[in-house]
Amino acid sequence: AGLARPDPAGVAHARAAVLSQRRWAVVGDVLNEAKAASALVARLRDAGREVALVNPRDSTGRCAKSVAEVAGRARAVCLVIAPARGAAEVEGMWRAGVRHLWVQPGADAPAVLRRAEALGLNVHTGCVLREDLPPPVEVDG
Repeated sequence: AGLARPDPAGVAHARAAVLSQRRWAVVGDVLNEAKAASALVARLRDAGREVALVNPRDSTGRCAKSVAEVAGRARAVCLVIAPARGAAEVEGMWRAGVRHLWVQPGADAPAVLRRAEALGLNVHTGCVLREDLPPPVEVDG
């Protein structure tokens, strides 16, 4: 059984609520320019977003190890990490009070999506690189 989805107009509104957030955290291999996470950081920043870098495996000290470490600086999370780590990141963002989640292809395992839905997160899947990003807003739409 898949995730329950509201009507198309509701989905479009909820999707816009995620994409219009001004403050994001990207979770993945964000410092590796050969990886999608790095391109996502650049795309969001080019669109006027503030982006916190999160990589649980970072050893450089340039990234937070979890969304909890950047809780006050992020209103939305872009998850581009192996599904085996995804559910823990979803739990962490929920505990940190972040309620908007965008899950990139490859990170969108059913267990990750089910957990996000169970926690009541505003969750969407797809590639942010292919989205038209609306102007950023400060409110938690």
